[in-house]
Amino acid sequence: MKTNKCLQLFLILSFFLFSNFFLFSSVTSPKYVFFFIGDGMGIPHVNLAESYLAAINDKVGVEKLTFTRFPVFGLSTTYAENRYITCSAAAGTALSTGSKTSINTIGLASDHHDTLFSIAYRAKQKGKKIGIISSVGINHATPAAFYAHQVSRNHYYEIALQATKSDFDVFACGGFIQPKGVNNDFKSAYDIAKENGYQVLNTNESIQNYNRKNEKVMFVSPNTLENNSMPYAIDRKNNSYSLHNFLEKSISILDNENGFFIMLESGKIDWAAHNNDAATVVHEVIDFDKSIKIAYDFYLQHPEETLIIITADHETGGLGLGYDKNGYKSNFSNLQFQKKSFETINQEVFQKYKTTNNISYQDFLSIGEEYFNISKTELSPSELQELETVYTSFNSSRSSNANISIEEINVFIKTYLDIFNHRASVAWTTHFHTGTPVGVWAIGYKSNEFTGNYDNTDIPKKLAKIMQLMP
Repeated sequence: MKTNKCLQLFLILSFFLFSNFFLFSSVTSPKYVFFFIGDGMGIPHVNLAESYLAAINDKVGVEKLTFTRFPVFGLSTTYAENRYITCSAAAGTALSTGSKTSINTIGLASDHHDTLFSIAYRAKQKGKKIGIISSVGINHATPAAFYAHQVSRNHYYEIALQATKSDFDVFACGGFIQPKGVNNDFKSAYDIAKENGYQVLNTNESIQNYNRKNEKVMFVSPNTLENNSMPYAIDRKNNSYSLHNFLEKSISILDNENGFFIMLESGKIDWAAHNNDAATVVHEVIDFDKSIKIAYDFYLQHPEETLIIITADHETGGLGLGYDKNGYKSNFSNLQFQKKSFETINQEVFQKYKTTNNISYQDFLSIGEEYFNISKTELSPSELQELETVYTSFNSSRSSNANISIEEINVFIKTYLDIFNHRASVAWTTHFHTGTPVGVWAIGYKSNEFTGNYDNTDIPKKLAKIMQLMP
């Protein structure tokens, strides 16, 4: 009897182990892959957003974002083939194809002879549906690297045409840069997209109501700005489209039995950092995290089949958390008092004064109060001296009958922005990119492959191996 019971127990245990092994081994590659790129998002940008969230809740430390809670973290180098400090074209090509290339090159080797194919292209060949999402123009450098091949990132019209011929399933973006070419004299890339089978939708109603899964579609933000981008999060109106809205919509129409690959870029983290606009950077990173939260919620429904990767193409601005004149004090919560992005403030002030040939000193001081909550009576002697120097230089260098230029307004606003940043204990070393390594965060199927230190070209190589994509 004991022998029979032991045999029965052995058979039951064997069946259980075999069944679970078969179930586990049946998942040989992730069905769903999310690849998030925070353009210009260095580790300090992430840390500033987390420190800000803690500070506005009267806490010392950080309040974790969704993706910084992920179990896997790595560091990636970002240099281009011919320059240590990269541009987005070379970095985007490295992240999409696994190969280094030269500055400003999209999807080609540095000699511009060999064509480099992205993991999105290879995933499409395998039968997955593809979504490319960006808060900037879809023919901007980073998204372009996933479908285009051009000797220059500035060939916007040619890149746009390659998007229309890519056969990718979903594009969602701020639109096309130069859709009719540099001189506005070519056939619209939007019309060519329609001829190539894309539905082109750019109203709230048409995007919200779209639910067809077997058509190619291009969603263009209803609130696209003149620079073919979506508004900064800090400037966004309540009814404006955001990246996470586009991601939710894309998931709903891309989900299918073969799965999907989605690349989502938050392109304006970089733009804000180029402006050394710390408050806008913080809002962009937090907004980026909202999209990642959408993917994470999807992962929780499909934990065995989903892989999520987050990284950056490079760091922008040389951001530092701390300012020498503040000693060891930090005032990150002050960033909440900036009303709008640097770009929007600059434009609004210019529109107000562009037809005049002068700004009074009192008007100049009122800019700080209106946009940065810096009262005239609260300015320190050193801050007043800085503002007076700029104002004196402005008056002494201009013609008495000339209208005020956008460049002159820019200097005014930049001075206030520097004062505002320094009050918040934030400093910058440059208005350009840096060569510092960037973070890589991951969760899901074989995400542990992304631990450690490696090059940006290793990220798509690891993804290709995990996804079993043919070279």
